[in-house]
Amino acid sequence: MCLVYLSVGFSTASAYLLDFALVAIMTSQYYKNNLLDQLHNLRQDHMSVQDYIAAFEDLTRRNNMREHRFQTITTFVWGLRPKIRRVMITGYYDLDTVAF
Repeated sequence: MCLVYLSVGFSTASAYLLDFALVAIMTSQYYKNNLLDQLHNLRQDHMSVQDYIAAFEDLTRRNNMREHRFQTITTFVWGLRPKIRRVMITGYYDLDTVAF
């Protein structure tokens, strides 16, 4: 990439600085996208609800995103185990069939 800058007329130092800045921006964007993917793919699976909440809050805080509250709630609920999610969505539970 540095050769492109040199052919356009940048000095060697400027070309390396531009390369460094470009890599930093791309790495930063990759990191943000990776965190967002982790948040949207987070599943409770074998975690306790408390552990799932802690992991979700940690990823939400690290993402530092400005998402609509309903979107965040939806992401949280869809990561829960199916039985717990069903209770959260319907509000109906039967203590004989639902084992948290």
